[in-house]
Amino acid sequence: MQMVQSLQPGDNEQRIGFCEDMLRRLDGNDDQLNNLWMSDEAPPRTIKPSSNASRRRWSNIGQYAA
Repeated sequence: MQMVQSLQPGDNEQRIGFCEDMLRRLDGNDDQLNNLWMSDEAPPRTIKPSSNASRRRWSNIGQYAA
């Protein structure tokens, strides 16, 4: 099962407002686009406790490095 965010009443107006605001900010300021960072990533949520087997450790240093 995958959890997703559902659209709510009023979301369309907020989306349009966001787009209009971003267009206003970008109008005549091409460098502004270089400062924009967006992500659709969300922190993971679990319904039940998960095991450590499904977790990954990301590091430049090995787990057993002294």
